[in-house]
Amino acid sequence: MKTKLLLLLTAFFSIGIKAQNTAPVANAGRDQIIKSSYNAYLVSLNKPSTCLYGDVSYDADGDSLIYTWTVPEGVLISDVHAVRPDVTLPTVTTDSVFRFTLTVSDGQTSSAPDEVTITEKITYNFDAFYGIRRIDSLFSAYAVTINGYNETNP
Repeated sequence: MKTKLLLLLTAFFSIGIKAQNTAPVANAGRDQIIKSSYNAYLVSLNKPSTCLYGDVSYDADGDSLIYTWTVPEGVLISDVHAVRPDVTLPTVTTDSVFRFTLTVSDGQTSSAPDEVTITEKITYNFDAFYGIRRIDSLFSAYAVTINGYNETNP
């Protein structure tokens, strides 16, 4: 009889107690530095792109997460709700810093936002000019004289 009463009381109190939901934690990954190249005519040699990494975010309750990325103006993102979206940075001519924010939700509560930065470092490739200079130096040993003999001026 005592066992049945104990089981009945345990079941009654277990049903009435609901575990509290714990807020998830967003982790937007490590800051990144990527290089963007321009040639001597200031034409971009590559369109800088990379991936954001939100897969270290977690929920202590084990709930599934909904990811939401906030991106700066001019940045293209494959999917603002992806765990690892691809991003393409805009064309810039000076070193630039882009800040991205990740917030995760378990459907009941949202995390505090976490920020990651991508720094785009600009490099210039002047090989075209150097190549012309090298070719020019091959012919510099030859003397060339230009005069106006037999030329007419209209």
